[in-house]
Amino acid sequence: MLALLLCGGAHAQFTPLEVEQAPDLDRLVALLGAQSAQPSTHLALQLPDVSLAGRVSARAYSELPGTTALVLARGAFVAKAPTTAGAAQPIRPPTLAARTSGEVAPQQPPAVWIASASPKAGEPARLEARFDIARTGVFTLFAHAQGRWWFVTREIKVGEPAPVEPAASPAAAVTLSHPAKMAPP
Repeated sequence: MLALLLCGGAHAQFTPLEVEQAPDLDRLVALLGAQSAQPSTHLALQLPDVSLAGRVSARAYSELPGTTALVLARGAFVAKAPTTAGAAQPIRPPTLAARTSGEVAPQQPPAVWIASASPKAGEPARLEARFDIARTGVFTLFAHAQGRWWFVTREIKVGEPAPVEPAASPAAAVTLSHPAKMAPP
């Protein structure tokens, strides 16, 4: 049901598990059928601008009439410019790292899918989620409304807490100058 709701009958079928386990944003977008998503000012993605590493809260909503799905994902989606037929497409670099025998396999990055919601007709299209972040990153909210996909992106900068210096005693903070050692003007 979620598969039909997210991508409609005209797009390829997929399971919600495939979306949740998409290894990168390009695969998630392909599963949703959102390659031609357009930016929208009628979507809101509320995230902190700066945070410490750890759990953050996200709130998202759509003011687009007829919103049937919201999907929050890690990564920056960039709207693709329409291409003309026969135009050369750039070759994308491989996404898997080459390794030799005996090397430790690289750790899998977290899945890009964070959360999704399918509001019922007449209900506000809202999504709330808490998720972990370890470093600065960009997040994209996709919304399916009016038969097409829309998106908005936001960045969270991850900082480190300022070091706390031990408090000095008040007596050590005060230094008096000795008038005898001062040079006359």
